[in-house]
Amino acid sequence: MEKKETGLNKLDDELENIFVTFLCVGFINDTLITTGDDGYLYIWEQERIIRRVFGHEGAIFALDCNQKLGLICSGGMEGIVLLWRLLVEPRSNIKSLDKLKVFNLRRNLDAQQAVMNSEYNVQSVCISYNRIVVGMRSGSILEM
Repeated sequence: MEKKETGLNKLDDELENIFVTFLCVGFINDTLITTGDDGYLYIWEQERIIRRVFGHEGAIFALDCNQKLGLICSGGMEGIVLLWRLLVEPRSNIKSLDKLKVFNLRRNLDAQQAVMNSEYNVQSVCISYNRIVVGMRSGSILEM
């Protein structure tokens, strides 16, 4: 008997065979979140990747999770900072990320140009109640 591959099995196989360098790690609501050099954020459960969400055009070098606020902030080499919320479907317990806000720090440059300019490379992020502080590769610090 031939086994028919479902969409879910295909997704599981795809997530099992990912080759990526994980650059940041954070916890929120007992959920592990990592970022990769491929521009994706990864949601983990019991030592397995259960979902990957596209976030940035290039490596994500910055991640901060604020447990009290229930918010996640990521920053990429392309000069974008994203604010996320972890969503958990109550009935099925399916987890995903909801993009709440985009902060474009690169002005009118395209992603490729921004990656090549340290002024726009986000190196660190810190989220608090009323602001996000961003450290750039150039050494400058921005407050949003």
